[in-house]
Amino acid sequence: MTDELTYQIASGLRHTVTRLYLTLRRHSPVNELTAAQASALAVLMDDGPMRMGELAERESIRMPTATSLVDGLH
Repeated sequence: MTDELTYQIASGLRHTVTRLYLTLRRHSPVNELTAAQASALAVLMDDGPMRMGELAERESIRMPTATSLVDGLH
């Protein structure tokens, strides 16, 4: 797949994915979680226990941010 084709596909999906994300956030049964906390929790639920560094890598965040997210879940 060429870079141009990839860009066109991604551009076409962006609007739909954004609307889906907003709809999911509005109808989330757990409103007290931030989007980042919900994402981290989903990773942990799907993949089980892991080291903080691995969670940070999977979420594309720094380790201190991952630590804050997990601390916020308590």
